[in-house]
Amino acid sequence: ARLLRLAYGSLLSSWALLNAGDEESGYGYWFPGKEMDGSACGGFEPLYGTTTWLEQPCAGGAWYYSCEIDLGFCGGVRGAASVLVQDPDFGLTAYGACLERQGEGCVLHISDGVGRRFHYLGKETKLHLKLKGFRLAETAGVRIGPGDSWYEFYLEQEPGASIAGEAQLMTEGSGEYGIEGTDFVVREGERQRWKPERDVIRIVRK
Repeated sequence: ARLLRLAYGSLLSSWALLNAGDEESGYGYWFPGKEMDGSACGGFEPLYGTTTWLEQPCAGGAWYYSCEIDLGFCGGVRGAASVLVQDPDFGLTAYGACLERQGEGCVLHISDGVGRRFHYLGKETKLHLKLKGFRLAETAGVRIGPGDSWYEFYLEQEPGASIAGEAQLMTEGSGEYGIEGTDFVVREGERQRWKPERDVIRIVRK
């Protein structure tokens, strides 16, 4: 859980260096002015009145050149996922999603910006979903039943997808699940691949 806090913050860190805003805010916090709107910095210098690692003077804060920030954006998009974790310090915590409790279960509203990956990291159990050609619906994209007894994933077809849709699912430490509407069984520790034929994937513990 501690590594996840650091890792997810790292995925988002490039967007902290994006210079963007509306007219009222001056079109950006780091470098105001409409001509600077949408530019991105390559790094951040926490010390005042020093030099960057390229030996260029820097008063502190965001660098005034973009460097390889595109690598950070690409890494953030490639790693984007919605994650639900049983954090030992903060309890049930969602990353890249808004968590809503419903009785003994919960609902996640997806906000990671990509919607292709979901991970549940419980105290003893784990579940991993990866989609191709589909994405999770932003509103109530994931529903989880009491005691992880069932999961529902609500799918949307990706606009302009040129590949056949596919879902990959794996569980750890939680026994077997059946995929409703199919003969597939998700066995613990084995990755199950199939082509969803409807917009809801529902799996139920056997």
